[in-house]
Amino acid sequence: MRGTRSKRSPGKRRSSQSRHPVQAFNAVSGPRGALLYREHCMACHRPDGQGVPRVFPALDGNSAIFAQNPQSSIQITLEGGRMPLNPDTDTMAFAMPGFSHLPDQDLSEILSFIRSGWTNQAPAVTPDDVRQIRTFLNTKTPNIQTGDRHE
Repeated sequence: MRGTRSKRSPGKRRSSQSRHPVQAFNAVSGPRGALLYREHCMACHRPDGQGVPRVFPALDGNSAIFAQNPQSSIQITLEGGRMPLNPDTDTMAFAMPGFSHLPDQDLSEILSFIRSGWTNQAPAVTPDDVRQIRTFLNTKTPNIQTGDRHE
């Protein structure tokens, strides 16, 4: 109709956060978390946190990401991980490298950005949270025995 304005329905508000993490940051992680995400994560997990189906998992809406306890997210970020291979449909298996070379502060800012970005609403990760999991992982007995093949 001519002369009428389009109105948003009251239940549908546009997110105050841009779909591009570097352009929009939240109060939990600040701009540094977004910049570190861009540098270390965005190529695979995409600017919108949706990843690539069957290749790189989505971070937005992922229950491991928005869990109250960040332990799993911290461990995967430190040690890396691999998508399960389905021999009937997958010709390649993709893996995420570990980021244990990054300092606790950087990892906490990246994870806080992810845990509170897009539609996720989880508490921030502190450098002490990362340090505790890093210490645990460095002192635990490996899951792989000598001579075993890890895939």
